[in-house]
Amino acid sequence: MKKLSILYGLLFFTILFFSCSNVDDELSLNDTFFDGAQTSATDAQLEGKWSIYQIKYEKKIIDVPASVKNCGRDFFNFQSAERFKEYVFVNSECTPQISELNWSLSNGIITFNTGLETDQWVITELTANRLVFKLQLDVDSDGELEVYQTICNRYEPPTEFYSGNFFWDSTVSNQDKILLQWDEYKGYNEFEKYEIYRLSEGCNTNNLELITTITDVNVATFVDENPPAINEVCYLFKIHTDKGLLESISAVAQTDYIKVPSVNLSVQKLNSATVNLNWDQYEGYYFSHYKITVRNYSSGSGGGYQEEELASIDDIKTTNYSTELPYFNNPVFVISVYNIFGSRNDYVIEGNNQQTTNFTREEILPVNSIKFLAFSPDETILYYSDNSDLYRYNYATNTVENSIELNSSSIIFIKVFKSSFGTEVIVNIGGTIAVYDVNLNFKYNLNLEVDVFFSPDHLIVNEDGYWLATDREKLYSFARTGNNLKLISTNNLYNNDFSSSEINIIDLGENRILAANRTKSQNLIVEINSDGELSSNSTLVDLNITPLWKNNYPFSKAKSYLINTGNNTVYDTNNYNLISTLNQDFFPTNISNDGSLILGTNNNPNSFGNYFHEKKVRTLSYPSFVKQEYESKGYPHFIFQNHLGQLISISKGLVGDLDFSAVKKDIFIEVIE
Repeated sequence: MKKLSILYGLLFFTILFFSCSNVDDELSLNDTFFDGAQTSATDAQLEGKWSIYQIKYEKKIIDVPASVKNCGRDFFNFQSAERFKEYVFVNSECTPQISELNWSLSNGIITFNTGLETDQWVITELTANRLVFKLQLDVDSDGELEVYQTICNRYEPPTEFYSGNFFWDSTVSNQDKILLQWDEYKGYNEFEKYEIYRLSEGCNTNNLELITTITDVNVATFVDENPPAINEVCYLFKIHTDKGLLESISAVAQTDYIKVPSVNLSVQKLNSATVNLNWDQYEGYYFSHYKITVRNYSSGSGGGYQEEELASIDDIKTTNYSTELPYFNNPVFVISVYNIFGSRNDYVIEGNNQQTTNFTREEILPVNSIKFLAFSPDETILYYSDNSDLYRYNYATNTVENSIELNSSSIIFIKVFKSSFGTEVIVNIGGTIAVYDVNLNFKYNLNLEVDVFFSPDHLIVNEDGYWLATDREKLYSFARTGNNLKLISTNNLYNNDFSSSEINIIDLGENRILAANRTKSQNLIVEINSDGELSSNSTLVDLNITPLWKNNYPFSKAKSYLINTGNNTVYDTNNYNLISTLNQDFFPTNISNDGSLILGTNNNPNSFGNYFHEKKVRTLSYPSFVKQEYESKGYPHFIFQNHLGQLISISKGLVGDLDFSAVKKDIFIEVIE
């Protein structure tokens, strides 16, 4: 029979001994096969383990040895519920080959049934420890069944050993989870259960937590769906049989190797300032949270590439999020999934968990950098240039109202003056000083009536309407008539030619001009009379001014103080004494119209380096220096107060220098509330 082939195979090679003896008087009549059956035999007497020790054929008896010496003997087991199992050892690992059949006993005849075939044994002797039965085999393949007797004794197998494995399956297809796997039990005792325990952190065997019990012997895997959030999770695997605990084996899962599947993202623009993000619900293991970020790049890294977190969502069923558009062009949205071990999905794939957009906020200026700027004194207008063009921008309506081409890297300054000639925009390009009206209509170039080539680094108009300028050596005063600047007088200042640094000037009022150079520890006070004539002598004072950004000096004529942004010192402009030194983490950019507030941020204007940056404007009251914070939409760079009393900030959507070309356009003007 097919199901008993393993047992009969063992008998076959043993019975060959008889076939070689050429015995011709074997019992061949089938009607004698059932003779002598011990009809009183019962199921209870038969149940248990037996091993064949001898085979008898006619008058010859042969002993049956163990198939594999160190494994013990082959045996079979009559079990309750009419189940029969035979165990045959074929190698030194002592894992038996097992065959199973249904059996029944009637009048001393055991019938085996596979559902397709039947086979029978005839019990001729059955005691507590001895079983003798007849079976039929066609050993010589002549088509005739020969009858043999097997002599069996009760058998208790030796102590069983489990030679299988228990391990964390970290193959590629299973790297998203802790899949514990083992070799199923194939022993000869009665299987009861598998148990898997989780050990406490540090693999402490004194603290075990039973996480599953499995009673199906054929189940050989288990996924731990609720492990602790630690780097190493340790497990203990136990097999129990009717003989008790068979084996305990440990395994360790390294959770930092667990991969996190990604989810698909889609982005929809709801209006000019809002987008809606939708994504597939995460279907993997060990979810911790979704993290939504926006970046200014679709791939790559390095200088200029930045990413900001928009939201962290710990509800796995939440699959949408609405947010304001960031303040930079064509933002790239990414959704990442994090597991409880701190890992996230490995790859960012465009069109999958990343979506690049062509969205742009209307507030974003059409330039990647601002090299020069000047605010209108009586309109909500900013004039700015990136060296290519000069723009008139209305920050109340977020509109570029006009622009003109400059296409020059030789711009020295852009200023807005309100004088007897009206409000004008003055641009110095390589020594040529162009004058535009407020709408950027070109008027003319100023003609400076001097005997030598003169290209001013600084130009101001004092309270009496005289035009004052400096080059790298002198201070000049002019009277303007139309497009002509007629020289009135000069002052040699330091009697030094500063070839590599500028001379800065401020009109302090009361007929005083402050002149300074960053290489000098003292400044000069030069007097100017009502006719525009400069005094030939200068007075040294113990203060200095260093511009933070493009010739801008925080100075209040109303409160008579100025700030040296080079070292954050505050000086009285009446007596030139030091008033205070501001915190070095504060970067002042301007002073309010009435002088009562110092305007600035804690953002270092130099973005290259590990400097602090925040989306806040900070003010200091004067003269008490009390701090006040205001939230901003971007990273503030240049703060001033306009003619309406509003605090205005030139901000960036990402960390970066205002005058350094950014990867994406991100400069905008915001009103600080």
